[in-house]
Amino acid sequence: MSTNKGPDGSGLRTTPPLARALACWLAALVFGLQAPALLAKDPQTLYMMECQGCHLSDGAGGLNNIPTLKNNVANFPAVAGGREFLVRVPGVALSTLSDQELADVLNWMLRQFGPLEATALYPPYTGKEVASLRKQPLDDVVGTRAGLVAQMVESGLIAAPQHQNQPQH
Repeated sequence: MSTNKGPDGSGLRTTPPLARALACWLAALVFGLQAPALLAKDPQTLYMMECQGCHLSDGAGGLNNIPTLKNNVANFPAVAGGREFLVRVPGVALSTLSDQELADVLNWMLRQFGPLEATALYPPYTGKEVASLRKQPLDDVVGTRAGLVAQMVESGLIAAPQHQNQPQH
């Protein structure tokens, strides 16, 4: 009978890290426990998993004309249709997150990316509100957003956006 010696010659064979991780994950499934990654349901982690790919970690956006959230997203609820818009954007409305998880992520985004003073003016999203609004994803995101931004400019919430083909003074 041969003995399997470990790399240190001790006669004990060590298990590679990947195999240990897989074994722990399988044991968790067999015994009804959730693996630690599956427990990560806090809004910041959900944002990282669901939104950060396009809007970036700091909410700056910019990739492929993705609008910025930074110092901007919390202005949307201040104008007619803006609160609904944030839920009805297809990437949000069609997300695999539950209604409550989505409400939590939206509330986190408003606080995180602000402007912060605007977040205190409106009630937080609820799972029930999100459930109702996400049933009607927007067809014309760009046009709807442009109309909302125009309302923000008209009401003095934000300055008129600078377009790349306009000279800057």
